[in-house]
Amino acid sequence: MSAVAPRALRLLARLLEAPIGRMAQAWVEDDDQAALKALVDAGAMKSCADVVPVMCPGCERHEVAPQKEGKSLRALCPECGYVPIANDSIQVAVPNVEWLLMRMRQALGMDARQDSQLLVENVLWKIGDRPEGKTRRRRFLFARRLTDATTHKAILAALGDRVERDNGIIVGTAPAQHYPFSHLSLTYVHITELFRWRAGKLELDDELLAWCLKPAHLRSHLRSAIFDEAFRTAIIDGEEFHFSATQAQFWVQLHGLGGAKAHKSTLMAYTKSDQVGPRELFRHNAEQMRAYERLVEHDDEGFYWMKPA
Repeated sequence: MSAVAPRALRLLARLLEAPIGRMAQAWVEDDDQAALKALVDAGAMKSCADVVPVMCPGCERHEVAPQKEGKSLRALCPECGYVPIANDSIQVAVPNVEWLLMRMRQALGMDARQDSQLLVENVLWKIGDRPEGKTRRRRFLFARRLTDATTHKAILAALGDRVERDNGIIVGTAPAQHYPFSHLSLTYVHITELFRWRAGKLELDDELLAWCLKPAHLRSHLRSAIFDEAFRTAIIDGEEFHFSATQAQFWVQLHGLGGAKAHKSTLMAYTKSDQVGPRELFRHNAEQMRAYERLVEHDDEGFYWMKPA
């Protein structure tokens, strides 16, 4: 999986959670250009007709309003006067929620004839009901902008009306620590934890789904604010790191200890690696080694543990 894939899904989540989720290519940092293109090409972003203010390309200090001048664009800046505006500055796209709901239904294996349902305008949807066993159906919901307190009352009312106790899973775009309804018996999971982006589609993380479906008291809590993409990606102090499948298995085991220690022989047995210790798993790549050193501690007896967050 290329680095573009996890970055694309995270970018989509950020735009869905933002108060204004529009994005123009000219606004995107270089690292996210390929991710935005992947979203647009797949249909996860759709064109928006809005002509939005842009930063003056001359002084880069004032927002200016583009206006058509024949076949080109220009804007009046209080400091620079009239300045030309590049067309790609106003080619704005917004997240395509309908596309996302459809892809989540497909990844979850829901009946193709089943449609999603809007529960609270622009912030809460029922993705659909997923069969579980012969008689039970689990309800999946999608929520965005949960960090905006103005919608909490409406969302809470809709959840109470539409979801049975212990029978709902909420997929959201807000970080888990900001989920405001933790008092409800509903499992909350971030969209980038439950799904992976692959070839323009969403792919379900079966292991995390199994975690979600277990009663809370039976779960081994492997979810993390640092790791993503089944422990193939980590964000450490705003810096992004990517790991191999074997390295990810090491992180799964070490993180699952919840801060407890494990001997290197045990950890290496889980990774099924021929390396003599954890450090050797990372030493061939400088960036991966730097992430390892920021996250792992060990003692002279060969025991390893995660550094406190």
